[in-house]
Amino acid sequence: MSAFGPGSFILRLKPRWKLPADKDAVYASVFQEGPVPSPKSVWKGLKLMLSLDLTDSQRAAHEADIIREGGIVVQKVEEADMLIMRYWSGPDFVKAYRLNKTIVTLARLWFVRATVKISRPTDQLLHYPAPRHPIDGVSAHKITITNYTGLDREYPKLIAILGAEFTADMTGNNSVVIAASMEGKKTQKAVSWSIPAVNHMWSEDCLIQWRHIFQARDKCTYFGGYDPSELELIEKEVVAQEQGQPPPTNGPSAPIATGQSHGAYLDRDIEMDVEDDDDDVVKPKKKAPSPSKAKLSPAVD
Repeated sequence: MSAFGPGSFILRLKPRWKLPADKDAVYASVFQEGPVPSPKSVWKGLKLMLSLDLTDSQRAAHEADIIREGGIVVQKVEEADMLIMRYWSGPDFVKAYRLNKTIVTLARLWFVRATVKISRPTDQLLHYPAPRHPIDGVSAHKITITNYTGLDREYPKLIAILGAEFTADMTGNNSVVIAASMEGKKTQKAVSWSIPAVNHMWSEDCLIQWRHIFQARDKCTYFGGYDPSELELIEKEVVAQEQGQPPPTNGPSAPIATGQSHGAYLDRDIEMDVEDDDDDVVKPKKKAPSPSKAKLSPAVD
């Protein structure tokens, strides 16, 4: 995902101790030599409008950074190429949508500055504003995560956008565990305490569809990791793309959770109904008795 897009996480061994990102960046730059880096022309003259509840100092800092990175700050939606806002609501959003403006979040502003590349706002889940109203059924959840590292630790932000409560530690009050795999103490406790354990697709689908997704769907409870055959196919596709050839195929195969596109499977929700289990079983048909052996029985009204 991309950090929050479909099937993006890569499992890595978690270090026992790690510097916070801000301190790590400071320490890494202490012994750097050479001239101060020149400003990057990231925005290339694009006009950006900040439609956010910011303090004067915050707004001034963001506007100065946009100008330093080659952008132009405007105050009217009609003049903007890109509108930066938090929620999918309000008069600015309606006007920008009708004028076909690019609408993004502050997270996307930081992402573009860091990568020096203007990507589509729909490529990342947190780069497009979410509705202001909470999702029914999700706001009551207390969610913890486990077995994710690196950029995928951004999932607490996604949980906050959904309106649920994120907890770093797990207790009996948690209602959902989002896990990259079923290894570790949190998932063991989830099983023993009968707390649902799901993969990252559950939270992502809740955000994409903005509704409470049934937690027992197959793709939300798959923890199989990467299929080696799928990784080989991805490698072949990369080589073919570099050589300008059509991508190879391994024939039809079942999609795996870590390589799955959300859009292709949004309409494939699996609803479990215990009462209907017998309907899926094909029972052998009984042979009709011959007329000579058939017994007469009284009719039942």
